[in-house]
Amino acid sequence: MKKENRIGKKFECPVCKSNFIANGWNQKYCSNKCSYFAAKFPKRGNLLPSDIIRRDGFRCYYCDEYYSANKEWLNMTLDHIIPKSKNGKDTASNLVACCFSCNASKRDKLKNDYVNTLKYTRLNSIKFGIDPDAIVDFTW
Repeated sequence: MKKENRIGKKFECPVCKSNFIANGWNQKYCSNKCSYFAAKFPKRGNLLPSDIIRRDGFRCYYCDEYYSANKEWLNMTLDHIIPKSKNGKDTASNLVACCFSCNASKRDKLKNDYVNTLKYTRLNSIKFGIDPDAIVDFTW
C-alpha cells in the first residue's frame, strides 16, 4: 500500500480545528500538544473530547476557570458527571470539561456530593478569614 505524500499540503487539525501545512509524511495534527491530546482522550463514538470542551466554552464545569481557546485548553480534562464506577456512560450528556485539579479532587463522587464539598470549603474559608471573593460561588 502506497503512503500519501502529505508534505506541503494544507489540512485541518482534528483536535483544535486549526489549519496547518504538513511538514511530514504522516503528520495528522498541527502540534505535539494536539497529538498528545488525541492519544490521551480517544474519540468516543462520533464525539471528540475537543467538541465537549468547545461546547462548555473552554471553562471548567466546577470552578468556572477559563482556558483560552488558544491551545491552553489542551490542559483540560473530561469528567463523568455520573462516574463510570457508578454506571456512568461515555455520552455527551454525561461528560463535561473540567480542570485537572477539580477532576482529581472529585474522583468518583457524584456531582451533588462534590458541589456540596465545595460549598463547605467556601464556608470554611470565610470562617478562617480567606477572601471569599477569590473563590467561585457554587450556588447554581
